[in-house]
Amino acid sequence: MTTPPAPRLIGPDAARGLALLGIVIANTVHYLSGSDQTVLFKQRTTVPWDRAADVLAAVLVDNRLLPLFALLFGWGLGVLWRRSHDRGDRAPLTRLLLWRRCLVLLGIGLLHGLLLFSGDIVHAYALFGLLLVLLIPRHPVVLGLTSLVGVLGLVAWGWFDGTSGLVSGLVPPVVPEVVAPTYGQSLLQRGQALGWSLLTAPLADIGLLTPLALGALAARVRFLEDLARWRPWLRRLALWGLVASVLGALPLAAILAVPSLVPAPGAAPGAMPGTGAGSPLAEIVLGLLGVLHQVTGVAGAAGIAALCALLADRPASRRALQPLAALGRISLTAYVAQSLIAAPLYSAWGLGLGGTVGSATATVISLGIWLLTLALAVLLARTGRRGPLEMVLRRLGRV
Repeated sequence: MTTPPAPRLIGPDAARGLALLGIVIANTVHYLSGSDQTVLFKQRTTVPWDRAADVLAAVLVDNRLLPLFALLFGWGLGVLWRRSHDRGDRAPLTRLLLWRRCLVLLGIGLLHGLLLFSGDIVHAYALFGLLLVLLIPRHPVVLGLTSLVGVLGLVAWGWFDGTSGLVSGLVPPVVPEVVAPTYGQSLLQRGQALGWSLLTAPLADIGLLTPLALGALAARVRFLEDLARWRPWLRRLALWGLVASVLGALPLAAILAVPSLVPAPGAAPGAMPGTGAGSPLAEIVLGLLGVLHQVTGVAGAAGIAALCALLADRPASRRALQPLAALGRISLTAYVAQSLIAAPLYSAWGLGLGGTVGSATATVISLGIWLLTLALAVLLARTGRRGPLEMVLRRLGRV
């Protein structure tokens, strides 16, 4: 007798739908060019509305909603393992099924990275998912320790986020695939970037282990599902996680609000004593602020997941979360659809907006893209259909 599938949880799905908004906004730094970079790889700008958009993104989006997406991926893997275990499947079979699912995701991510967006995250999730499948059945302490290993990567990411505007040549001012004049040339550029990403992923993306392992740990203890047991802890996490997230983001956001605090490479010393471009003090201060921004973002991601779980338990807010949850249920399709729209808009082989618009306009475009995918999700939910890529994943990587 086949066990019927368990109903989807609105809270995690809604959090995933919200994370997609953050991803499409955060990814604009990949496309925009035309000026030197400052902290968080943003464009240096004197335009007030562009600066305001960057500051808001630094406080509410950057390094916050992307970890949320990763946390929910780890949670999803943990839930699939638990359900397979509850059905009585043997551990080797469960492991093979989950590995197959990760390999299908790896293929989808690689195709997405090659054809549309070299900054694809799905292939990195899939690679670390292969490891996570081995760790999920272990004692929960193992997952906790694994999350601590990932902090090393978060520290490195944060340091680069904080110091990205100090050193000329640290990263290219433009992404080659975006300024390539033809799609064929951009394809070659993405292929090179993707190959390098695959070679360096175990080290360069090790920071993903923190949210991925925390998500899997949450699934092991039913943290987002068993509200009768975990409600007090969810409330604390929602409150203090979000408070830590905002407070941890403010110092680096303040740097964006006052761009002169980070002089362009080769410029004279800036407003803070000893903070000329390339000075040791500038790098240390900005690097530490970047680390603070990065690490507290994971706390914010956990806080958002906890808040969505609590809201989904209340009838009034549950109804309000339904559209977000519908988007979360087709998150793979929606994520790739973002690139399907954004790549031709921003790239030189398309409309070339990446070299002409600023952060404020890009944020409006991102919101429009997200609303389009939200409308698609609601339409599919009303007709009882899955997203196209969810159907592919279900057919090829069914657990």
